[in-house]
Amino acid sequence: MRLVLEIVFVALCIGGGEGVLREGHCSIIDVGGAKGDGVAVDTAAINKVFANLSCSTIVFDSGHTFVTGTIVLHSNKIVIVPSNVHILAASRGRHHFLTPPNNPWDAYQDYGHSHWQDSLLFGGNVHNVTFKGGGTISGNGNIRTGGGPEDGDAFKMWGLESSTSIHLTQLTLEHGGWFTMLATNCSDLVITDVTVKADRDGLDIVGCRDVVVDRVSVTGGGDDAIVLKSDFSLGAVLHTNNVTVTNAVVSCGCNGLNFGSETVGDFSDVYWANITVLSAGKAGIGVVSMDGANIFNVIYRNISIRECYTPLFFFIGARLRRPDTAHPGSISGVYLDTISVDHSTYKGKGNVTATIDGEPAVTNIEEVYRCPCHSYAVLYVFPIRHTCDVHIEMLSVCCCNGKRSILLGRTSVVLLSDDSSAHTVVWQSGNTAVDAISPVKGCAPADTG
Repeated sequence: MRLVLEIVFVALCIGGGEGVLREGHCSIIDVGGAKGDGVAVDTAAINKVFANLSCSTIVFDSGHTFVTGTIVLHSNKIVIVPSNVHILAASRGRHHFLTPPNNPWDAYQDYGHSHWQDSLLFGGNVHNVTFKGGGTISGNGNIRTGGGPEDGDAFKMWGLESSTSIHLTQLTLEHGGWFTMLATNCSDLVITDVTVKADRDGLDIVGCRDVVVDRVSVTGGGDDAIVLKSDFSLGAVLHTNNVTVTNAVVSCGCNGLNFGSETVGDFSDVYWANITVLSAGKAGIGVVSMDGANIFNVIYRNISIRECYTPLFFFIGARLRRPDTAHPGSISGVYLDTISVDHSTYKGKGNVTATIDGEPAVTNIEEVYRCPCHSYAVLYVFPIRHTCDVHIEMLSVCCCNGKRSILLGRTSVVLLSDDSSAHTVVWQSGNTAVDAISPVKGCAPADTG
């Protein structure tokens, strides 16, 4: 009797179907017929499994390398990519990837932001999709880093549009082309324990809500590392809110932590914390409103920046790349708490002072503090028309190859008058002027004159 029961139990665990590991679990090789030998292109086999409604959990078989064109995501799937599995993009120029349809709104952003289907992994209007397992997904040098269109070629690794509950965890993403991830109009997007080795953009989060990015490394790309945007690619103004980015290490050739430049919809309730910016070819922290966006309720806490062209860049522009009538936006309620900047220069390019600037164009410059390192200043504030409240706690800047520093006292506040004729700039700590200027460890005190 015991033997019979054990046989029945084993049969139930297997699930009865060929390649079904247990009920709802499907092997890419056994169910789809993929080769997984790193040579054969397995696109059709992989998509066969993803489209199978009975496969709620999809397993890329351990120890195999899968070469593929566009993988089309379907809802309600858990996808396991074990640590000894590689998923590689197939060769370009062979029509292995989807060609996106024309976008009637593509005049308002570049080609890359206007399309999602031309990806290694494409998800449009899908929900409840999880990728996990410790494996590696690589563009393998076959995802384009710009230009377009090129029918049948990929321009991004992940193209996600109007999707909900997309979770990525314990993955390595390499050589993602133009965008390692372009996620537009998504909600409940969770990215944890992910390593990104980018070609160009790292994580582009566009018009999304309820986003968590935690314990990630985004390095090597020539453009922004982690960036929040809002464009008109879906023919609507999309707002971004409730975004948390924590415990990250980034480096890139452009902006480390950025808003914009695509900024059609508003941004609010964004929290950045415990992040190291190892290098940035432009700003360590960038906040720009170019297309009418209002950016407010933003917190930066415990951010360490080094090897950047400029540590902080806040700018309001009047590009207004959108079809409706709009006016320049605003930046308000931005809190910087414990921000350290060391060696503010990038690959021998020199540096640009941290800047707050914007519309309308002005010629008067209010120098708040000047670093006594030749002509480099720590912070320039350009009078701007729209109110910009920037609250700063413990901002330290170590400039000129680490020789000098300035540490601004707690609760220092920059207030720029909404009256463009007043151009009032006030720094305060409590009821007094900035009252705590101290050297950063290893740097000489700065002259505050």
